[in-house]
Amino acid sequence: MALQQPPAPPRVEKVKVREPDTFDGSDPRKLRSFLLACNSHFRDRPYAFPNDEKKILFVLSYLNGSAISWFEPGLMDPSNSAHWMWDFDAFINELEVNFGPHDPVGDAEKSLTELTMKEGSRIVKYNVEFWKLVARVDWNESALTARYFSGLPLRLRTEVMRGGKPTKLASMRLKAQEADDIHWMQQDETQRENRNSGTSGKKDSKTSSSHSHSQSSNPRPNSNTTPKTHSSTNGNSVSSGSKDKTRPNPLANKLGKNGKLTGDKRERRIKEGLCLYCGKSGHVAQDCPKALAAKARAASVESKDSADSKK
Repeated sequence: MALQQPPAPPRVEKVKVREPDTFDGSDPRKLRSFLLACNSHFRDRPYAFPNDEKKILFVLSYLNGSAISWFEPGLMDPSNSAHWMWDFDAFINELEVNFGPHDPVGDAEKSLTELTMKEGSRIVKYNVEFWKLVARVDWNESALTARYFSGLPLRLRTEVMRGGKPTKLASMRLKAQEADDIHWMQQDETQRENRNSGTSGKKDSKTSSSHSHSQSSNPRPNSNTTPKTHSSTNGNSVSSGSKDKTRPNPLANKLGKNGKLTGDKRERRIKEGLCLYCGKSGHVAQDCPKALAAKARAASVESKDSADSKK
């Protein structure tokens, strides 16, 4: 019977801590952030820093400029007699005395007194900076609450005052946080409505423009317009369709302005017994083949025009 293998232990994911930025001692305000980054490594890997010497060597590896130059004599001393060489607290004190703020509490109090939240910013940035400074001063809660309130913009101070001004710092912060959240929620909603309104306006404009273009491109016929008529030279009215043309009259070259044969021609044809229509002998105008053919053609054209106008 095969032995059952024990289950593998769960894999522990390692958190990678960011490397500290180097510190050269030129800006005392950066020392605190530098030491905070170093302490993050000590907490993440306690097995790698079992004693003060390991911690000191780690911090020294991230010093440069005047900061590392300050510790150079002790590092070069073969006797290792420097008082900070084996004592981490003494080493940190050496850093703070020479490269940290000369009056850290006074500097923190000054910064806290001048701290204000800008009108267009969110409260989280103000809170982070406020509590960072609070950790460096020794003020009572009443003073801190008053300072926190006075650093808020007018829009938040007004909301905090509604229903009574909180007397505790924690309650003051929560009420201001809620008011700031509501403010930015309203701002986001207003921007969203403006974007939607702009998009809708563009669509309506395009639809109106398209409709107007369609109407101008395809005008509807006026139902009240009636076809114009033209009078023929013989007195008959001929309806005009889509093409306004005057039909030729077969007697046009034989008639005068009054629609009758000119006097001399008429008299000559009567005397000679000729057809008044074609001028030939052997028949009269009402039996003239040419006159009958012309009438037939005219009737056919009129019938076709009448059918087209009904469509």
